Amino acid sequence: VYGYSAPPANLLQFERDYKNPWLVRSLLEFHFRATDSGILRQIAHHALAQEGDTISADKGAALAVLGYQLLTNDLAVSVNVEQFIQEIDPYVTIPQQTPHLQRFHVSLAYLKARLLGKIGKFDAALAVLKQVANADLSNFNPSLGTKVVGAAFEAGLMLAGRGDIVAARDHWRHGVVRAYALLSSELEEF
Repeated sequence: VYGYSAPPANLLQFERDYKNPWLVRSLLEFHFRATDSGILRQIAHHALAQEGDTISADKGAALAVLGYQLLTNDLAVSVNVEQFIQEIDPYVTIPQQTPHLQRFHVSLAYLKARLLGKIGKFDAALAVLKQVANADLSNFNPSLGTKVVGAAFEAGLMLAGRGDIVAARDHWRHGVVRAYALLSSELEEF
């Protein structure tokens, strides 16, 4: 896809970790991917059909695109959101072994938390946000830290909304500490 994949060690290893590296340009990367939501949905469904019941980076990418479309759909009903959460749970519940699967372990967990919040399951959303805020990113890339820091921030907002300012501050502080740690990663990783 790039002709240059090291460094960073894992971020650009699409040929190694995807069955269809072309998904990166058509489905994943914001600057290059299709801009029409219908076309994105078609590509995602095509990738899902190819992958079947397997856990793969290709399928993780497709689920991420479809999940964010569901998240922004104001007409989505709870039963559809809950069904989708069941589809992404295999990625979320067990840490994955390959770098790009670890990417989707974290990013789909963050998406799950947001979807749980969308349907009013705030306790469950908070638990998943805490999981994401503490996720190990060493097997992928510090750029995934946007999910980690976002999760810490959102967990803090939820706790502040409940009146637990001390716990909210702890989560916000944790997010800042993680952000500084991730920013101190080797320059080549960025």
